[in-house]
Amino acid sequence: GKNHYRVVAVQGDAVTLDCKTEERGSGANSFDMTRVGTLVYDVKMVAPRSASFQEISHSQRLGHYDTTNVSVSLRLTSDTFAKKP
Repeated sequence: GKNHYRVVAVQGDAVTLDCKTEERGSGANSFDMTRVGTLVYDVKMVAPRSASFQEISHSQRLGHYDTTNVSVSLRLTSDTFAKKP
């Protein structure tokens, strides 16, 4: 598949990225999937502060054509590695 990332904002330690993923498969179980979303990273951390994306996939199996829609949103609520005062 293909992954595309683009920095759309930088504010203090927060970097906002737009992302897009595209995948395709062929043959008896052909499919295509597109995922678009946003990630907000703190440059001092490994995990994102927040992320949201929508994914749409289409698959064809044994004469059936299925469409799946997925929406995900997450937000970091605490940091167990943060230094305590």
